[in-house]
Amino acid sequence: MKRWFNKHGPLILLCLFHLAANFFWLIKDQTPPAWDQAAHLRISFLFYRWLTFSSRFSLVEIIRQSGGYPPLIHFLAGVWSLFAGVSLDWLTFFHSFFLILTLVGLYRLSFLLTKDWRLSFSAGLLFSFFPIITEAARNFLLDLPLTAWLVGALYFYFRSNFLARKNESLLFGLCLVLASLTKLNGFIYFIPLVLFSFFQVVFRQKKKIFSHLVLIAGVYLLGVGWWWLVNYQNIFQYLTGLAGQGEPVTDPMNLLSWPTWIHYFKLFFLHQLMPLPATIFLASFYLWQKREKNHQRRQLILLFLLGNYFIFTVIRNKDMRFTMPLLPAVAIIFAFGLRQIKRINLRAYQLISLLLIVYLGLHYLVNSFEWPFKKEYYLAVKTFLLGDVDLINFSDYPVRSPKTQVWPQKEVLTDLASLAVNKREKIKVLVLINREEVNDNNLALWRELLGLGELIDFGSVGSRSRFESQKELISHLKNFDYVLVPDSNYQPAPFYGINLEAYRQARDFVLTHRQLFSFLSQYQVFGNKRLFLVKVNPSLF
Repeated sequence: MKRWFNKHGPLILLCLFHLAANFFWLIKDQTPPAWDQAAHLRISFLFYRWLTFSSRFSLVEIIRQSGGYPPLIHFLAGVWSLFAGVSLDWLTFFHSFFLILTLVGLYRLSFLLTKDWRLSFSAGLLFSFFPIITEAARNFLLDLPLTAWLVGALYFYFRSNFLARKNESLLFGLCLVLASLTKLNGFIYFIPLVLFSFFQVVFRQKKKIFSHLVLIAGVYLLGVGWWWLVNYQNIFQYLTGLAGQGEPVTDPMNLLSWPTWIHYFKLFFLHQLMPLPATIFLASFYLWQKREKNHQRRQLILLFLLGNYFIFTVIRNKDMRFTMPLLPAVAIIFAFGLRQIKRINLRAYQLISLLLIVYLGLHYLVNSFEWPFKKEYYLAVKTFLLGDVDLINFSDYPVRSPKTQVWPQKEVLTDLASLAVNKREKIKVLVLINREEVNDNNLALWRELLGLGELIDFGSVGSRSRFESQKELISHLKNFDYVLVPDSNYQPAPFYGINLEAYRQARDFVLTHRQLFSFLSQYQVFGNKRLFLVKVNPSLF
């Protein structure tokens, strides 16, 4: 028992630490879920209601309402709510278990590759304190569960000797199914792995691998094909809509421009790892390249990392979360390089380890809990390739600290419910506030939590870049019974640059034509800024 705990005890303590820290963080934080988080939570709540036979939707209707998101994580979150109760904190905390699953999988994968328990723990320790992982574990998004399935896939891929063994190949196929039922782009990360095995068939005449690839394809069709059939309209819309267009404010889209090709490296260096750990990783990568004795394994990991980097660079819609599933492989290389440094020079290893512990630990504590001092503090230097590099970054990006401000979603929904109760059909509400804390997605989440789905519909300006005329704007306003409009000094979030101008046009029209509307209520948002609930009077237009 003592020997077992000496091997696995540190990992158990690490998992318990992150569970406790995330639970404490979620209890303190009062910030409403942002856009995608709110959408995922709303769908999870719909699944919970279906599981308790209280939903007004059938299972097929819920899946079709999911906007192109696969159902696996939402369904599992609904099951979790059966036992933990319905609460945004508990639903979000459910996500922390995928961090634990990823750490355990990474631990097993590292040992499979290195036969070194200490290195395996080091890989998990580093991975768990990468800033993007810290933030991902406290948000209901799909990338961390996807990362867990991908770690499992890598484990069974290597166990199968590049898909040469049947049972492990089937388990690899199961992980592929789970990833595809977690996120629409989940299958993309598997492309380099499948290609590598296909190369084994073509160039090394390994026919058994080909039969296993065919078997995996059959498993995939059985496991995922039904979802494509049920949800093909939303999937097509997702693939050809905003995700296909990119976001002009934040996404470099010119493949002939070098900023496009270093975009993900810049995010990796500045935010996913931060500059000091990223610099040490680059040294570790060099040592791993030089000293990894298994050439086939090295080629596969390189293809996995560089192949996915290429794919997600070419895809027009970009996000720091898209390359997050590559970080377990990064953590293994990182830990491998540290072990090589230890063998080369013990003092250098001790100094580097101390720097990493202080740097990552301090950033974790300050950025997560503003302890032992408050944010914000930066120490930046200008570089030629990456621009401003924050050597020290105590801020809310990418890791937020908990905020205690209470937001008005419940108050807004209560007021709307009182207006809707006497109407025979749903009231339609145009939402002209589009920020992380208040937007149409999290208002729709509160609508479901309060059981008002049959009374209220929310809408926005859509994906139009601007209203071409006042007539077009008025025509859009006439589709709604009420408008939620912020103060004139409010600015929409810049992340969805497509419709920024349309939001401003609609907001300014409502505020400058008050005679056409009835101002009913106001709510406090963003310090001294206000949000107004107004009634549209079509007869006055």
